[in-house]
Order: sequence, then C-alpha cells, then structure tokens
Amino acid sequence: MGLGESEEEVKETIRDLQEAGCDIITIGHYLQADRRKLGVKAFITPQQFKAYEEFGYQLGVKHMYCGPFVRSSYNAHEIQSKLVVGAHGTGQ
Repeated sequence: MGLGESEEEVKETIRDLQEAGCDIITIGHYLQADRRKLGVKAFITPQQFKAYEEFGYQLGVKHMYCGPFVRSSYNAHEIQSKLVVGAHGTGQ
C-alpha cells in the first residue's frame, strides 16, 4: 500500500485472491528504502487497513493481517504453526 492504488483496486485484489483459494492475505505499507526507490504516494491510515481486513473476512478469507507495519514474511513461521495446529484440531 502507498503506491497510489485505489480502494477499489485493493478490494478487487482481495476478492481475486479469495476466489483463487488464498487463506492468508497480508497487506502492509510500502516504505521508501532510499531516494533512488519509488516514493510513497499516500500514507494509508490504520482505519483503512482495518476496513480492508474486515472486507476480506466478509468475503470468507480465513486470515487477514493488515496494517502499516505488516510484512508478509514477518512472523510467517508463527502464523503457519497456528494454522497447522488449528488444522489438527488442537489449536484455535
């Protein structure tokens, strides 16, 4: 997020991922690493991230992780472990 995408584009992407069978969606904020990289075009509010999370859950996505500091690889092992435990009936 933050590169100029519209709300409808984000929702369309969430919808497409859900229809493709994706169980986990992470949405984070792009941060410009240095002056040579693309600049941030907009800063997304925590409320907007929450709205995307709720939209995904309404569509039936099992796990939505959305926020300005969310990274797809951050805590990925922990998330995967919870899913495996849950699939075996011993977790949440």
